[in-house]
Amino acid sequence: AACALGREESRGAHQRTDRPMTESGLDGLHAVVREGSPPSFELWR
Repeated sequence: AACALGREESRGAHQRTDRPMTESGLDGLHAVVREGSPPSFELWR
């Protein structure tokens, strides 16, 4: 849920009515949650 709360765009099955556009700068990245840190985005390998 932390990644969903940190998402500021619509992407795939995760659609937001307040942010309907996709951010192309996040293409090829995936969300990562680590204890004690905010969600971050890392290169998908």
